[in-house]
Amino acid sequence: MEDPLISFDVLSSAFKYGNRCFTEYPADMLDFFEQAFPAGMSYERTYNMKYENFHRVYYL
Repeated sequence: MEDPLISFDVLSSAFKYGNRCFTEYPADMLDFFEQAFPAGMSYERTYNMKYENFHRVYYL
């Protein structure tokens, strides 16, 4: 596997706030997320709510 073209640290704040790494960009626009993870990426988020409920989201 090749080394990513940009540092994971640059992307870490984006993961905290949403799913920008799963956005489809126009063909003429550089996609930094795709370059950072050429093999692909997925992750899971769990949101705790009142009354012992939770919401689990999977991004593939």
